[in-house]
This record gives sequence, structure tokens and C-alpha cells, in this order.
Amino acid sequence: MRKVIHFAFAAIFLILAYAWGICTVYCHAWPYQIISKIRSFSYQEYSVIERQRIHGVFDEYTAQVEVVFLGDSLTEQAPWEEMFPDIRFANRGVSGDTFADILARLDQVSALQPKAVFLLAGINDARIGDLEASIMAIRRIVETFQSKGVDVFLQSSPVPNWPNGKSARIFIKELNLLISELAAEKNVQFIDVASIAPLDGLSAELAPDGVHLNGLGYKNWEGILHQHLVNFNRDTYE
Repeated sequence: MRKVIHFAFAAIFLILAYAWGICTVYCHAWPYQIISKIRSFSYQEYSVIERQRIHGVFDEYTAQVEVVFLGDSLTEQAPWEEMFPDIRFANRGVSGDTFADILARLDQVSALQPKAVFLLAGINDARIGDLEASIMAIRRIVETFQSKGVDVFLQSSPVPNWPNGKSARIFIKELNLLISELAAEKNVQFIDVASIAPLDGLSAELAPDGVHLNGLGYKNWEGILHQHLVNFNRDTYE
């Protein structure tokens, strides 16, 4: 009889624990907030450490290049060597970077003495939602490189497409328009990379998570960039 009672109590406890777990996940019951803060802190701590590591790498590798691809994770993850094997380039994409973050590390880019910089970012700015701050940072990036005689190619960002991402889509569309206007104002080339996807956002065919490009996505980007990079053949400068 005692075993039956113990078994019944254990079964009830497990059922209640399972039910509470569901409530925690879907209804944000206690301790959802505590778990969220722990996860957020862990990610932020990792992000800071990873950023420091990447910047340390950039500080050490400063060989002169012709082209710098500058941006966030879309740039960082691109297979540039396969896309443009005849170009002496440096990949200076950093996952999670906003335009303000990029502005803060221009010295590392200038140290490479590039002839041209191809800039694409924006998705992380969308998470902040400050259009004025974003375009101001882009303006300063352009002016900094122009003062050094570096050609700047401003690229529009593909419109993201993830669940409940309407505000991000609106932000990117508005930012892309402002970038095109800034390019005209500053007399720099504007490359409409966003044209690889419809205005309602990247398809799963190009970006399974709605943001990060797969092979086909990068192939489409490569096709758009090709005409702008034909003059930077490695043999031309060797």
C-alpha cells in the first residue's frame, strides 16, 4: 500500500512539474524571467569576448589589400575567396555589428590601405530601430573613407523575413531608401543588393532563417557585385 501511495505522489509531482514547465515556456510563468536573464547575460558575455577576439585578429593582420568587404554577419559568413578568387581582399564582417559598431573600428580597415570598401549592414540596426543614428553613422563612414581617397560602395540590405518581423522589414526598407539618397548626395556608388529578394522579405530558398544567406543567396549577391569588381583583378596590382 505504501509503495502505491509513493508512486501516486511521484506521478502527481511529475505531472505538475511538466504542466508548470509548459506554463513557464508558453505563459512566461516563474522562473521564465530569471532564465531569460541568465541566457541573455550568457549571450552578451560571449558576444563581448568573441568581439574582442575578432578585433585582436584584425589588429594582427594588416597586409595591404585592394578591396575590403565591411559589414555584419552577412559579410562575415560570405565565401569571398570562392566568389572572387582573383581579388586581393579582406573580410571585415563582424556578426552582430551595427553601423555604429563599424564606425568605431574604421582604423582597422584603414590600416589595410584598400582602394575600395564595400559596405553592407543594417539588420542589427533594425533591432535598435533608430534610423537617424544609423544614417548618421553611415555618413561618417563614407566621409572618413573619402577623406582617405578610398572608393566607397554602399549596398542596400536584403529585407529580412522572420515571424513577427514586420517592424524590421519596415526599418530596412526605409534605411535602404536613405542609403540610396546618401549615395547620390556623396557621389558614391549604390548597389541594390536588396533586389535579390522581394520587398516582403527574403524567401527560404535564399535564407532559411529569413536573414542569413545560403549558397544560392550568396550566388545572387555575387552576380550583383561582379560588374563592380572586375577592375580589381589580382593580376592588375601584382
